[in-house]
Amino acid sequence: MELSWLMKLRIATAVAVGVILIGILSWPLAEPPALSGIVSLSSITLGRAITLVAMAILAGFLAYFFSWPYGLQIAILAVPAGLAIWAVRSGDIASLMQLNPTSLQYRKEIYASLKWEPLFWLLIVAAGFIGVLLAHITYYKNAKRPQISTSSQEQNETKSKPGLWWLFQYAPTVTFLKISLGFTADQILQKPESEKPEQKPNSRLNIYLNAAVALVGSALIAQVCMIVFAQDIKLFDSKLDTVVAQPAVGQIVLAVLLAFGIAAFVVKKFLNAGYIWPIIASAFITAFIINIYGGQEILQHLVQNHPANFFSSPIMAILPVQMVAFGTIGSVVGYWLAVRFNYWRQHESD
Repeated sequence: MELSWLMKLRIATAVAVGVILIGILSWPLAEPPALSGIVSLSSITLGRAITLVAMAILAGFLAYFFSWPYGLQIAILAVPAGLAIWAVRSGDIASLMQLNPTSLQYRKEIYASLKWEPLFWLLIVAAGFIGVLLAHITYYKNAKRPQISTSSQEQNETKSKPGLWWLFQYAPTVTFLKISLGFTADQILQKPESEKPEQKPNSRLNIYLNAAVALVGSALIAQVCMIVFAQDIKLFDSKLDTVVAQPAVGQIVLAVLLAFGIAAFVVKKFLNAGYIWPIIASAFITAFIINIYGGQEILQHLVQNHPANFFSSPIMAILPVQMVAFGTIGSVVGYWLAVRFNYWRQHESD
């Protein structure tokens, strides 16, 4: 089940749309004030943020048509690909710390500003999702309806089998969400809710519980994997066990991609959950880690005993834009690798 060259071209084109519109043309919207500065929400005004949301919607919209007919599956990569360019061009947290290496208050202010910033980058990614959905609705709203047979027997068969036309014409939002949440093709092509028996409360409870487990599990798996993969020079510390130097940007890219790819693969394989859960988890890991490793006692200990480029956890050195951008890409890739793996397992005996 290897990807064809045409599918690879579609993926590359969707990514290129995001790189051009977000990564290059929108760079002035988030460019740090200094060369050593980081890409951060603190340097983005409200007007620039609104413009960035609009650009993200446009990127998702255009990427949908450039990757046709698989826009729903591929175009969501456009915006995180553009943000990934920013994540690579940005300075690092260590450089920011070295501007005032002996100030505890300075470090606390930095982490306070970064704590919930991933929610903003998640909003930008969501805007790209909205652009994809708008393109999907626009296309099928203007598409020509298929010929409906005048035969009563064929009309009854059409009603009993809603198929692709019902799917795209009447439920594009449902379709997009089902793909994101991990539904299989057979589950997506089932009858409308009005023609199905009412779900039992226990069934809905299982769905909510499965989603919660997928979200929490994704966060935990990604955290463990990033701690393992985002490594640099380590120093022994009597209080913290070890402290880690600022990882190189390439190491961060690899760590976040692998961490969320593994998380998405696991939750798809064992919970049949979609990539939406690890993507959402990427917005909360930073706050969780700062609460654990960014307390006043720990930061004070670092200020007094170690250089400014050493951290109590390697995740403390990962920027929010890096977390969300590469976390989203890794989640989507990990999800589809799990789909391919399941397909291979089902057909290996053929």
